[in-house]
Amino acid sequence: MRRRSVRNPTPSKWQSERGQIGGFEVLPFGLLLFVSAMLVITNAWAVVDSKFAASSAAREATRAYTESISQTDADASIERRAHKSLRLTLNFEPLSFF
Repeated sequence: MRRRSVRNPTPSKWQSERGQIGGFEVLPFGLLLFVSAMLVITNAWAVVDSKFAASSAAREATRAYTESISQTDADASIERRAHKSLRLTLNFEPLSFF
């Protein structure tokens, strides 16, 4: 005996949800997760970049101090070379505290 298939009263193109992992509600969650991850990665990169900039400025200030002849010459060259290093590394003009 042959079995008759029961048809859906409202015909549709998609008969089943087979192969569906998530629904439409997963898309906003995925977008939120993606944006949050990108913000964390960007923040981590800024921390690493500022660490390199501070290291470079300290290295240049130490080099300027050891190469200077007098104390007044050392004070002027330390600030000048540290600011130059920060300008080249971070592309901005640092504030002067001296």
